[in-house]
Amino acid sequence: MRATLAILAAALLAGCSRVQYVPVETVRRDSVVQVVERRDSIHVTDSVAVITRGDTVYADRWRTIYKEVARRDTIYKETRDTVAVPYPVELRATWRDKARNWAGGIAVAVLLGIGLAWLLRRRLVR
Repeated sequence: MRATLAILAAALLAGCSRVQYVPVETVRRDSVVQVVERRDSIHVTDSVAVITRGDTVYADRWRTIYKEVARRDTIYKETRDTVAVPYPVELRATWRDKARNWAGGIAVAVLLGIGLAWLLRRRLVR
């Protein structure tokens, strides 16, 4: 009898357990940085040469302009991905579930009553 009570107590205690949640990554970000570099160079050469030999006029003029432009364009792209987080959903009990629970409660109460009556009768007979 003690073994039956121990098994019943173990079954009642093992029936309820707490829910454990596993942490899940909810938002994932991925970023890409792209650098575009453009070079633009301008070389301007300006020259003037005036040469006159009779009565000597010499004019030489040389000018060179170097202009280099470097442009840097940075593009930052970020993508975001959202992952759904699982959570427990509590369903509403239907009439069948309620009836099953009610009948189970009554059955357990009847079994406990029969067991208690059996124990009392057994102890009183001795």
